[in-house]
Amino acid sequence: MGKVRDYIRSEPNREAALWPDDTSMFTQINRYRQLSDDAGIHFALPKNEEPIARSPEHTHSLRAGLDSEEHIKERRKILSEVAGPNVLELGSGTGSLLRLIGAELNGLDSLVGVEFSPHFFGHAADHLADIPEGVAAPKTVFLVRADITQMDISPRRFNTVILASILHEIKSYYSTKEVRKLLDNIYRGLKNGGKTIIYDGFRRPAGMAKMYLETPGAQKIFTAYITANKRAFDFTRDGNAIILPTTDAIEFATKANFVGWEGELEEEYYPFSLAEYETMLRETGFKIEKTQTFPEEGRYLPGVRIENVETGEDEAPSHNNVMVIATK
Repeated sequence: MGKVRDYIRSEPNREAALWPDDTSMFTQINRYRQLSDDAGIHFALPKNEEPIARSPEHTHSLRAGLDSEEHIKERRKILSEVAGPNVLELGSGTGSLLRLIGAELNGLDSLVGVEFSPHFFGHAADHLADIPEGVAAPKTVFLVRADITQMDISPRRFNTVILASILHEIKSYYSTKEVRKLLDNIYRGLKNGGKTIIYDGFRRPAGMAKMYLETPGAQKIFTAYITANKRAFDFTRDGNAIILPTTDAIEFATKANFVGWEGELEEEYYPFSLAEYETMLRETGFKIEKTQTFPEEGRYLPGVRIENVETGEDEAPSHNNVMVIATK
């Protein structure tokens, strides 16, 4: 038997396609309830807004990056840790990891993705058909449009819950309190022995850098950056050098496509240290099974050079990613 795919959407025309004989609001709402129960989550229908304002160019760039072979290769680090038969990804973006899991992990009963952004959600739904049909394919695949801070996971439903590059957004646009609330929700939704996988950036130990803006273009972008940035961004000047935390320097210098990303500047990619990830999980009730870090090479904006204040050595343009595996 081929797998069944149900896409829970907020767009009426898409929902009408699921219920061609009755498109009344009553029927649509009940259809949402039925599908959400089947998927194992409970949520309010979201509005079309998302917490970050993105330009069309920014959205297109992000979608291309998330669907790229390089990004999918990176996500394979997560794939090896996923255990079925019931898997949930929160903040599934373009669905690239969902497609990877669905295509390569056998024996799944259900594969569920939740995404808030209407831009990413529609793209992901249109491409989930790329999961091959066959005996080894998931029996059911659900894609749900919902705000993961405003939903509940059915108790003891899932074997694995994945949070890939999403906790820093919850912290940036909401609060640490919402991150902890989400972890509590995940803990309740996991079966005994189930695991959560966090893959995200992490804050380096405190350190300072000297950043040199060696071209007029780099200076102009930095001025626009500090003007548009709505979160704390502290720095001082020492001659032609800018003194600031190393993490902030690298975050700025690796935003090679900064122009048009004004909404993204509210997002802090390195809000938690390794110890903070582990502490939050333990306080929720999880047992830490593995913590593994990965340097991800990037590139700086043209005309930007960064030195370590203490050593005087050049700082490599790398992001710091961590994968934390924790079990219930």
